[in-house]
Amino acid sequence: MRAVPARIHLPRAGQEPAVKRAHWLVTASLAALAACARLPDPSPPPAQRAQPQRPLLHYALMRERSADERIVAGIDTEIHDDWRWAGKDAELRYSVEESQGIQFEVVLTVTEEFVRAGGSRIDVLIDRKPLGSIPANQAGYQAWKHPVPEEWLAPGRDIRVELKADAEWLQGREKRGYILIGAGFTL
Repeated sequence: MRAVPARIHLPRAGQEPAVKRAHWLVTASLAALAACARLPDPSPPPAQRAQPQRPLLHYALMRERSADERIVAGIDTEIHDDWRWAGKDAELRYSVEESQGIQFEVVLTVTEEFVRAGGSRIDVLIDRKPLGSIPANQAGYQAWKHPVPEEWLAPGRDIRVELKADAEWLQGREKRGYILIGAGFTL
């Protein structure tokens, strides 16, 4: 086999003169188009302001620290998983934005100890007016809802809610009633 001198042009696949010219033309066109793009100067992104999370005024989930603002008396400040202990006389404070079609809801767990202590109900009072009674003569989870008369609610004003249990029991030196998971006004 004989070596080919370096000055001799041998066409290879894609290296024909017409293909080379087309390749250079496409490359030059793309480079020209890319040079026309106006890109912003490098700068840091604008600062994102975290929206402060407004605590619910109409409902208190006991697993959240914001529930402390709703609690007036009779509910433990210590959070256990997603609930707190409530005593014989628990009191909460709420505010609503509307008054039509509103219900009051209580989510709780009645303990065996509460039932053994003679507990059978938890009365719900709104601004000292009796709304109803939660049956508590059997241990277990309950979600209780009851409609609230429209004339009892005024948007924007404080509404006092009392949960009055008919029994309590002792755990060490602590008085206990039932386990409160959440309570408040719902549609």
